[in-house]
Amino acid sequence: MRIWYMRDNHTFLSLPLDVDAAMVELHRAFIEEHDTYGSLCCKEGPMRNKMEHAKADWSEFEPRARRWIEAALKPTDAEIEYASWLMPNGPGEPPERSARPGGLGGFFRSETPMACTHTKWVYDPPYEDDWTGEWITPEPRQVGTSEDIDIGRFRCTQCGEVGYYTGLWRDFHEKGIPCPGSDGVRRLPPNVK
Repeated sequence: MRIWYMRDNHTFLSLPLDVDAAMVELHRAFIEEHDTYGSLCCKEGPMRNKMEHAKADWSEFEPRARRWIEAALKPTDAEIEYASWLMPNGPGEPPERSARPGGLGGFFRSETPMACTHTKWVYDPPYEDDWTGEWITPEPRQVGTSEDIDIGRFRCTQCGEVGYYTGLWRDFHEKGIPCPGSDGVRRLPPNVK
């Protein structure tokens, strides 16, 4: 997430992702650099494509700018839901995904807390933003480490644990009970690596 003050000459001032710090930078640009006509803008989040325009009067623009920045930095419902899923026990507490209904553990055979989270951190290379021309270093992101090993099942590349896409495929691979789509599929032992 990035927010900018687009000056009247269409150059961009990147603002910090803190309301008070952003207001300090905006005030400096407005008063000291005389960039009194411009717009607050961002490419993502709740204020995407909603600009707040400055018209040379700081006292009139300041409260509107603060409200816009607060709204732009406010997490969306989806982000809050995602964060609660990642940290169901609250900030700083490790999630026990395998014990959480619908979490990653629900797909794997074990329903007890596990040491492997079946994820890893990925660090993408920096890239040039098409809109502003600035070089951006992406935030690290967490990705799943599962790979398909057979029809209806997958394996974690870190710990080797085997999981199933549905209970029907689990029954097919573990008990030999046919399921839709299993015709012609060779059955292997459950934890073949």
